[in-house]
Amino acid sequence: MDGIFFIPSLILLTMAFGYRYGIRRKPLGARRWLVSIALGLLLSVMLPLAMGVWLPDVFGKQHTLCSATTSAGYQISIVQYWNHVDFYTTEARVTSPDGVTVISLVDGDASKTWSAILEIDPSQKGATYRLPDGRSGGITW
Repeated sequence: MDGIFFIPSLILLTMAFGYRYGIRRKPLGARRWLVSIALGLLLSVMLPLAMGVWLPDVFGKQHTLCSATTSAGYQISIVQYWNHVDFYTTEARVTSPDGVTVISLVDGDASKTWSAILEIDPSQKGATYRLPDGRSGGITW
């Protein structure tokens, strides 16, 4: 499914191949092959970016949007990653001092986010997060 972003390259190469061998009946020269491949690769990067997808994320990179550690040793973080279908998944992760991590889904169908704000409650038993699109929520442990 991750190869879906290389479809523009395949379409461009198929069109170039079809034009040269089907319409003009001449083989494509080395220079034109290089131009076709370079244009296809450029489109493969630019089209997903225009749709709001950062291409390195497609290959499994996770981004920690924000994180904090309480005085009791709990580590709270908001993490976002490409869900390998069509959008990003945003999760809240709470790791206790003994190493157990609890994951809560914030948004399973989110758009790319580069940062978030996390505020620890003074009681040290909860936190509030705010995403740039205006959504917010709470996490308790």
